[in-house]
Parts: sequence; C-alpha cells; structure tokens
Amino acid sequence: MLTSLKERLAEATKDSPQHIFIDLRNTTQISAQGIEAIHAALLVQQNHGGSLSLINAGQPSDSITFESETLENGVLLISLSGKLDLASTCSTEPKLLRLCQGEKQRLLIDLSGMDFISSVGIRMLLQAIKLTSSTSGKLLFLNPSPFAKAALETAGFSQLIAIGSLEEISSVI
Repeated sequence: MLTSLKERLAEATKDSPQHIFIDLRNTTQISAQGIEAIHAALLVQQNHGGSLSLINAGQPSDSITFESETLENGVLLISLSGKLDLASTCSTEPKLLRLCQGEKQRLLIDLSGMDFISSVGIRMLLQAIKLTSSTSGKLLFLNPSPFAKAALETAGFSQLIAIGSLEEISSVI
C-alpha cells in the first residue's frame, strides 16, 4: 500500500493517463515536500497534455450510490443514483471502467435515480461507452431520470438511451 503522497503521485503518473484525480479524503495536512510532489506531478501531466485534480480534501464522498449485478441472461446491470459530480466520479470511474472490460460485454446502466451529472461524469460515461464498444460490447442507459436524460441527449448519447422495463431492455441488448 502506498503511504506517502509522493508515492501515490508517482504511481498515478507512471502510465501517463489523461486525467489524474488525487483523493485527499483522509489527508489532514500536506507538507512542503507534498506540495512539491504535487507540483512536479502537475508538470508531468501538463507536458503530456493531461490534467491533475485534487479532490475531497477532508470530506467524505457520499453523493452517489453504485450497485452492480449480473442478470440471468448475462447482462450486467449497473445502478447509479445520486449526484455524479467531480468527487463521486473519482470514486466511481475505476469501478465502472473495470466492469466495462471483457469481450462482448453487455451492460445496462440504470440512471433512474440520478439527480445531477457533471461534465466530468459525462466524460466517465463516454469512456465506458468507448471501452465497451472497443471489445464489440454494448452499453445502454436504462430509464434515465429527466435530468440524466437531458444531460445524455445534450452529450449526443440519445441513441444509447433505453426506456422500458428491465426485462424488455435486457432481452434486446
């Protein structure tokens, strides 16, 4: 387990990801060396065209609920409810993208309980779509709340919105 901020930043930047979120939820104080490490990591990210965000400084993230289950027909149902803001996207993205991996994966993402989706949340959903389709899989958004539906349509995802019962939708995916 990585203990120092410097070690966490070194680990996070080693594969040159586009965006890095450093969760400071359990951090009470950052030393001068920690600030220098953050600055160095930011420069590395900028040199590779990426970004670095520090989030949750001393605050728990409880704005989203994430649940997943495999249905009888093999379709993976992921239920997201609450607010998909910067902090909750940071905690949700690794779990979601992990579930999108695999050949010909079929996913339904239930957004019926979503109250808010930020631009960072939309980016996460786009990453999920790209990852799933890159392995000939399929992803649909199930029964989005009015707010979620408007956000998805604005982002150009209207062809991926499925409205109907879970049984109807999971049988066609």
